[in-house]
Amino acid sequence: MTRSEQEMYKNIERIAVALETIVIQGKDQKLNQFKKAANLIYGNDQLKGRSADNYSYPSKGTTNTSERTSLEGFTPDIQSDLDSRIYSESQSCTGGEFDAWHTKLTDTERESYRRVYGH
Repeated sequence: MTRSEQEMYKNIERIAVALETIVIQGKDQKLNQFKKAANLIYGNDQLKGRSADNYSYPSKGTTNTSERTSLEGFTPDIQSDLDSRIYSESQSCTGGEFDAWHTKLTDTERESYRRVYGH
C-alpha cells in the first residue's frame, strides 16, 4: 500500500466518522423536538410526568343537557317489580353477555326495558 493510498483511506475514515456524527446529531435533534411536541400535547412536565395536577381533559363546552353523550344524571324509570328486575339484570351483564341476555327477553320484558332506559 502506498503512502497516497494510506492518506486516502484515512480521509475516507474521517469523512465517514463526520457523516455518522451529523446523522446522529440530526436524529437526536428530531427526537428532542418530537418529545417537546408530545409533552405539549399531553401536558407533561419532564420532571413530574403526567398526573392530575398537570393534565386535565378539555371540556366539551356544551350546556344543553339533550346534547350530552354520557350517562351523567341518568335515572332509570322504574314503575314496577318487572322494571326493577330488568334494570338489575341489565346492569349485571357485561360485554358480550348483554346481547345474549337481551335477545332472550320476552315482548313484555322488552317493553319494560324500553320504559326503564327510555329507548
